[in-house]
Amino acid sequence: MTATLSQIAMDFEQIAKANGLLLENGAADIEAAKKLMRSSLIAEGYSDEEADQIINLAETATDAATKVKTLTQLF
Repeated sequence: MTATLSQIAMDFEQIAKANGLLLENGAADIEAAKKLMRSSLIAEGYSDEEADQIINLAETATDAATKVKTLTQLF
């Protein structure tokens, strides 16, 4: 469970930079970072489906923490 929870805090931009992706390609480099993390999760023993779910959970958590959801959050 602890390993799974640590994966939720994935910063795909940081993962991209750490793996030599300069983010010049924007979303393409972020997608490459997600593929790297997915491969890493599978190497740790997660199934393809579990790895995809962890990546999706990380994206949802990041969106929830960083994107404005309602007009009242602007003020």
